[in-house]
Amino acid sequence: MSDVCCGTDGPVTEDLAPWWRDQGLALPAAAGVLWLTGLLLEFGGAEGLSVLSYAIGLAAGAWTFAPAAIRRLVVPGHQVGSSAPA
Repeated sequence: MSDVCCGTDGPVTEDLAPWWRDQGLALPAAAGVLWLTGLLLEFGGAEGLSVLSYAIGLAAGAWTFAPAAIRRLVVPGHQVGSSAPA
């Protein structure tokens, strides 16, 4: 069967940036690194610094989804569990 029906003459190439340059991965990656740093600091005995590292990592991880979730809660007429405003 040929690909004539689909309109492709060859491999489709998209100009995507490499994953390490994706701005959307910066905060989740930072959250992971901060969690790992907190874990290492806790095992090293620096409990105060580990808690600080965990807290900053938690904030960085939450920042990826919390603003949109809060906006959805604040929008009038938006029902819980619906994908579109009422």
